Amino acid sequence: DIVRLLRETAPNGAHVIGHSLGGWVSLMAGAKAPGNVLSIVAEDPYTGEASLVGSKSTRDRGSDYEADARFLESAPSIEPLKERIAASNSRYSPELVEKLAILQFRTDPALIRGRGTRLEQRSDFTAEFKKIKAPTLILQANPEKGGILPYEEARRVQGLIPNCEVVSWPHTGHNMHIARNFDFVKAVNKFLSGVGVT
Repeated sequence: DIVRLLRETAPNGAHVIGHSLGGWVSLMAGAKAPGNVLSIVAEDPYTGEASLVGSKSTRDRGSDYEADARFLESAPSIEPLKERIAASNSRYSPELVEKLAILQFRTDPALIRGRGTRLEQRSDFTAEFKKIKAPTLILQANPEKGGILPYEEARRVQGLIPNCEVVSWPHTGHNMHIARNFDFVKAVNKFLSGVGVT
Protein backbone atom coordinates (compact mmCIF):
# COMPACT_ATOMS: atom_id res chain seq x y z
CA ASP A 1 0.00 0.00 0.00
CA ILE A 2 2.77 2.44 0.89
CA VAL A 3 4.71 1.67 -2.29
CA ARG A 4 1.58 2.27 -4.37
CA LEU A 5 0.90 5.51 -2.50
CA LEU A 6 4.45 6.71 -3.12
CA ARG A 7 4.29 5.85 -6.81
CA GLU A 8 0.99 7.68 -7.25
CA THR A 9 1.66 10.76 -5.12
CA ALA A 10 5.43 11.21 -5.26
CA PRO A 11 6.66 10.01 -8.67
CA ASN A 12 9.91 11.93 -8.17
CA GLY A 13 10.49 10.36 -4.77
CA ALA A 14 9.74 11.13 -1.14
CA HIS A 15 11.52 11.28 2.20
CA VAL A 16 9.93 8.62 4.39
CA ILE A 17 9.74 8.64 8.19
CA GLY A 18 8.26 5.84 10.30
CA HIS A 19 8.08 4.82 13.96
CA SER A 20 8.11 1.26 15.34
CA LEU A 21 6.24 -0.96 12.85
CA GLY A 22 6.08 2.16 10.65
CA GLY A 23 9.88 2.21 10.74
CA TRP A 24 9.89 -1.29 9.30
CA VAL A 25 7.34 -0.21 6.67
CA SER A 26 9.62 2.71 5.74
CA LEU A 27 12.62 0.41 5.39
CA MET A 28 10.63 -2.09 3.29
CA ALA A 29 9.39 0.73 1.05
CA GLY A 30 13.02 1.67 0.47
CA ALA A 31 13.80 -1.95 -0.42
CA LYS A 32 10.81 -2.50 -2.71
CA ALA A 33 10.64 0.91 -4.41
CA PRO A 34 14.14 2.40 -4.32
CA GLY A 35 13.28 4.87 -7.08
CA ASN A 36 10.49 6.37 -5.00
CA VAL A 37 12.29 6.68 -1.65
CA LEU A 38 14.87 9.47 -1.40
CA SER A 39 15.73 8.95 2.26
CA ILE A 40 14.48 7.03 5.30
CA VAL A 41 14.20 7.87 8.98
CA ALA A 42 13.32 4.77 11.02
CA GLU A 43 12.53 5.60 14.65
CA ASP A 44 13.13 2.61 16.95
CA PRO A 45 11.97 0.31 14.13
CA TYR A 46 10.84 -3.28 14.18
CA THR A 47 13.53 -5.21 12.28
CA GLY A 48 12.48 -8.84 12.66
CA GLU A 49 13.10 -11.71 15.01
CA ALA A 50 15.75 -9.89 17.08
CA SER A 51 13.37 -7.07 17.93
CA LEU A 52 12.04 -7.03 21.47
CA VAL A 53 8.37 -6.87 20.46
CA GLY A 54 6.47 -9.74 22.00
CA SER A 55 9.26 -10.51 24.43
CA LYS A 56 8.57 -11.35 28.06
CA SER A 57 9.46 -7.81 29.10
CA THR A 58 6.91 -6.43 26.65
CA ARG A 59 4.20 -8.78 27.88
CA ASP A 60 5.04 -7.92 31.48
CA ARG A 61 4.34 -4.27 30.68
CA GLY A 62 0.75 -5.26 30.00
CA SER A 63 0.26 -5.95 26.29
CA ASP A 64 -3.19 -7.62 26.37
CA TYR A 65 -4.28 -6.86 22.82
CA GLU A 66 -7.71 -8.51 23.05
CA ALA A 67 -8.57 -6.54 26.20
CA ASP A 68 -7.30 -3.33 24.59
CA ALA A 69 -9.45 -3.97 21.50
CA ARG A 70 -12.55 -4.64 23.63
CA PHE A 71 -11.92 -1.48 25.65
CA LEU A 72 -11.68 0.55 22.46
CA GLU A 73 -14.87 -1.00 21.07
CA SER A 74 -16.76 -0.12 24.26
CA ALA A 75 -15.56 3.50 24.43
CA PRO A 76 -18.45 5.83 23.47
CA SER A 77 -16.08 8.81 23.13
CA ILE A 78 -12.46 9.76 23.69
CA GLU A 79 -13.07 10.45 27.42
CA PRO A 80 -12.47 6.88 28.71
CA LEU A 81 -9.35 6.69 26.53
CA LYS A 82 -8.07 9.99 27.93
CA GLU A 83 -8.58 8.72 31.48
CA ARG A 84 -6.75 5.49 30.73
CA ILE A 85 -3.81 7.20 29.01
CA ALA A 86 -3.46 9.83 31.74
CA ALA A 87 -3.54 7.16 34.48
CA SER A 88 -0.65 5.21 32.94
CA ASN A 89 1.38 8.23 31.75
CA SER A 90 1.38 10.80 34.54
CA ARG A 91 4.05 12.95 32.85
CA TYR A 92 2.01 13.51 29.68
CA SER A 93 0.45 16.94 29.28
CA PRO A 94 -3.37 17.17 28.94
CA GLU A 95 -2.88 18.24 25.30
CA LEU A 96 -0.78 15.17 24.51
CA VAL A 97 -3.22 12.88 26.32
CA GLU A 98 -6.07 14.24 24.21
CA LYS A 99 -4.14 13.84 20.95
CA LEU A 100 -3.25 10.23 21.78
CA ALA A 101 -6.83 9.48 22.82
CA ILE A 102 -8.13 10.83 19.50
CA LEU A 103 -5.63 8.66 17.59
CA GLN A 104 -6.67 5.57 19.56
CA PHE A 105 -10.38 6.33 19.14
CA ARG A 106 -9.90 6.40 15.36
CA THR A 107 -8.02 3.08 15.31
CA ASP A 108 -9.74 -0.04 14.01
CA PRO A 109 -9.86 -2.55 16.93
CA ALA A 110 -9.00 -5.31 14.43
CA LEU A 111 -5.55 -3.75 14.05
CA ILE A 112 -5.00 -4.00 17.80
CA ARG A 113 -6.16 -7.62 17.89
CA GLY A 114 -3.78 -8.39 15.02
CA ARG A 115 -0.79 -7.29 17.09
CA GLY A 116 -1.10 -10.48 19.12
CA THR A 117 -0.50 -12.73 16.10
CA ARG A 118 1.55 -10.58 13.74
CA LEU A 119 4.91 -11.82 15.00
CA GLU A 120 4.32 -15.53 14.45
CA GLN A 121 6.00 -15.27 11.05
CA ARG A 122 9.49 -14.09 11.89
CA SER A 123 12.43 -13.07 9.74
CA ASP A 124 15.56 -11.00 9.94
CA PHE A 125 14.85 -9.27 6.57
CA THR A 126 18.55 -9.44 5.62
CA ALA A 127 17.91 -9.66 1.87
CA GLU A 128 15.45 -6.74 1.97
CA PHE A 129 17.71 -4.46 4.00
CA LYS A 130 20.54 -5.04 1.51
CA LYS A 131 18.33 -3.65 -1.29
CA ILE A 132 17.93 -0.24 0.36
CA LYS A 133 19.82 2.44 -1.56
CA ALA A 134 18.45 5.59 0.09
CA PRO A 135 20.39 7.36 2.86
CA THR A 136 18.97 5.99 6.11
CA LEU A 137 18.88 7.24 9.68
CA ILE A 138 17.95 4.80 12.43
CA LEU A 139 17.07 6.39 15.76
CA GLN A 140 17.51 3.78 18.46
CA ALA A 141 15.85 3.96 21.87
CA ASN A 142 17.17 2.34 25.04
CA PRO A 143 15.83 -1.23 25.34
CA GLU A 144 15.92 -0.94 29.13
CA LYS A 145 13.44 1.96 28.85
CA GLY A 146 11.08 0.19 26.45
CA GLY A 147 12.96 0.45 23.16
CA ILE A 148 12.44 -2.49 20.80
CA LEU A 149 15.73 -2.37 18.87
CA PRO A 150 18.68 -3.95 20.72
CA TYR A 151 22.09 -2.36 20.21
CA GLU A 152 23.51 -5.43 18.45
CA GLU A 153 20.54 -5.56 16.08
CA ALA A 154 20.90 -1.86 15.24
CA ARG A 155 24.54 -2.47 14.27
CA ARG A 156 23.59 -5.54 12.21
CA VAL A 157 21.00 -3.58 10.21
CA GLN A 158 23.43 -0.68 9.80
CA GLY A 159 25.94 -3.08 8.26
CA LEU A 160 23.37 -4.27 5.71
CA ILE A 161 22.24 -0.84 4.47
CA PRO A 162 25.02 0.85 2.44
CA ASN A 163 24.39 4.44 3.59
CA CYS A 164 23.04 4.07 7.11
CA GLU A 165 23.64 6.03 10.30
CA VAL A 166 22.49 4.86 13.73
CA VAL A 167 21.94 7.39 16.51
CA SER A 168 21.27 5.93 19.97
CA TRP A 169 19.37 7.83 22.63
CA PRO A 170 20.28 6.05 25.89
CA HIS A 171 17.88 8.06 28.08
CA THR A 172 14.78 7.61 25.92
CA GLY A 173 12.20 4.85 25.46
CA HIS A 174 10.25 3.68 22.42
CA ASN A 175 8.16 6.83 21.83
CA MET A 176 11.12 9.08 21.12
CA HIS A 177 9.12 11.61 19.12
CA ILE A 178 6.84 12.15 22.12
CA ALA A 179 9.36 12.07 24.96
CA ARG A 180 11.85 14.31 23.16
CA ASN A 181 9.86 15.94 20.39
CA PHE A 182 12.17 18.94 19.99
CA ASP A 183 15.27 16.74 19.80
CA PHE A 184 13.48 14.40 17.40
CA VAL A 185 12.64 17.22 14.98
CA LYS A 186 16.19 18.56 15.31
CA ALA A 187 17.71 15.14 14.51
CA VAL A 188 15.43 14.63 11.52
CA ASN A 189 16.13 18.13 10.17
CA LYS A 190 19.88 17.60 10.56
CA PHE A 191 19.69 14.31 8.68
CA LEU A 192 17.51 15.76 5.90
CA SER A 193 19.77 18.75 5.46
CA GLY A 194 22.67 16.31 5.10
CA VAL A 195 20.91 14.61 2.19
CA GLY A 196 20.20 17.91 0.46
CA VAL A 197 16.73 18.85 1.72
CA THR A 198 16.43 22.56 2.43
